[in-house]
Parts: sequence; C-alpha cells; structure tokens
Amino acid sequence: MDYNELDPEEFRDLTQAAGSTLVVSQSFENGMKLILYCLCEKKIIDFSLEKALEIIEYRQRKTLGQIFGVVKHKLNVNESDLGVLNDAVERRNYFIHSIIHENITSIINPSSRIDVITEILEIRSLLLTADRITANIIQELLNLFDINFQKLTENLNKEIALINKKK
Repeated sequence: MDYNELDPEEFRDLTQAAGSTLVVSQSFENGMKLILYCLCEKKIIDFSLEKALEIIEYRQRKTLGQIFGVVKHKLNVNESDLGVLNDAVERRNYFIHSIIHENITSIINPSSRIDVITEILEIRSLLLTADRITANIIQELLNLFDINFQKLTENLNKEIALINKKK
C-alpha cells in the first residue's frame, strides 16, 4: 500500500487522540523526572544527582520504567495508586513504542480504526490519572521540604545549565 495515497482528513480523529495522549504522556514523564530530581537532591534515594540530571536531559538512556523503578520504593502512595502508576508506565511505553506498528492494519481500515482510537483514549485516561497522582506526590514533597514549585524548577534548570556548560 502506498501510504502517500491516504487522505489525512480520514485520520483526523486518530491523530487528535494520539496527539492529546502524547501531551499527557510527556506531562506524566516530566512529573516522574521531577520526583526523581527532588528525591535525589534531598538524598532520599541512593541515586546520584548527576545521574538523575543526565536522565532528565536525555543524556542517559533510562526509560520511564527504570525511573519508576528507582523512585517507587520511596513514594508515599497507597497500593492502588502505585498500581495505577505501574500500569501507566507500561501502557505509556506501549503507546509510545508499539501501538501504531501493532495496529497498522486496523488503522488503515475505517471500520476497525475506531477500536484503536478507543484504546488510545483509554491509555490517555490512565495517563491523566497517573499524572494527577504524580502531581500530588510532587506537592507532598514540596510541603515536606518546605520549598515551592518555582524554586524547585529554578534549581533544576540551574543544575541542567551547569551540566550543559561542562559538555
């Protein structure tokens, strides 16, 4: 099949669902990175701040799943929320790395495309829930360490700028 012959308008619902899910996915990932940074900076976990900053800056090829593995034992969340975060990591990885490839035949077929769109929207819903959980964790960390969000992100940006100057 020549994919250049496909009408982009025919895929508008799919691309809107995928685009909005990508935005939520990145928000969730950034929240997890901020949690990693905060836990490292405050020496709550045995993980170097330098390694954390490399992950945040994509200099070290750690996956979201590995970041979650590093921080999950120090998160003050109930089992249900921990399960949501774990599921969100898995479904996010499937969405980012596999969903289009594994469903290309269904995507091309107008009658089965809705099933893929529905699956993407279900993933988005899970990621939104996980993103809210990470936002709550971040707020708890800010309260615990008596720092504000702006100060935390300013510190993170300064650390990143220092790393970038060294390279």
